[in-house]
Amino acid sequence: MEFKIKYIQDEIDYDGSQLSSHFAYKNFNINGDSLIGFCGKCNIPEANMADLEDVIEKEQIYSSLMLHFIGEFFFNNLYEVVLYQRIFASIIKDEITKITTRPFHRDGDDLFSKDKKLSISIACPTGTSVMFHFAMNIESNHTPVDTISLPELGIDNIHEFAWIILKKFKNEIERAEYAKCKVRLK
Repeated sequence: MEFKIKYIQDEIDYDGSQLSSHFAYKNFNINGDSLIGFCGKCNIPEANMADLEDVIEKEQIYSSLMLHFIGEFFFNNLYEVVLYQRIFASIIKDEITKITTRPFHRDGDDLFSKDKKLSISIACPTGTSVMFHFAMNIESNHTPVDTISLPELGIDNIHEFAWIILKKFKNEIERAEYAKCKVRLK
C-alpha cells in the first residue's frame, strides 16, 4: 500500500484527541499509513496528554499557532514509530539548517535554537496502529516555556515548508520500504 501524504488547508486546533486510530481516514478519507500536515492552535488538556512525564510534571502544552503533523502507521510497533519520529525530526532539522543562520540542533525528538524550543512531539499506540504528533511554533508568544517560531528562523512560507517536509518523509519511508524488499536471503 502506498504511503500517503496530505496538507490540510483548513486550520485545525490540536487538543491531543487527534491521536486516535484512523484520524486521517475518518476526517480526510486517507486510509492506511499516512502523514498529514495542518496549522492551528495547540492546547492539550491533561486528560488528552499521552506523555506521562508531562502529566506527572503538570506541564501545560499551549501555542496560539503551530504547524502540526500526524503520522499513522499500521505496523503496531511503538519502538519503530519512535524511530520514525526521530527520522522525521532529523529531516526537519536538515531543512531548517539550510535556511537559518541561527544555531540549531535536535535532541531526541525535539528541535531547539540555543535554549529556545521549536517543537513538541509524542508517539503512542492506538490499539490498531501507532501514531506520532509533531508540531512546530508559528507563533512563539504566550507559550509556557521559552520558544522560537518558524518565522523567527526565516521560514515564512509555512505551507511550502510543510509540503517539503511531507514529501521528504514520504520519500524516506518509500526508499526504506524498497531497501527492505530488495534484499535476498543467503
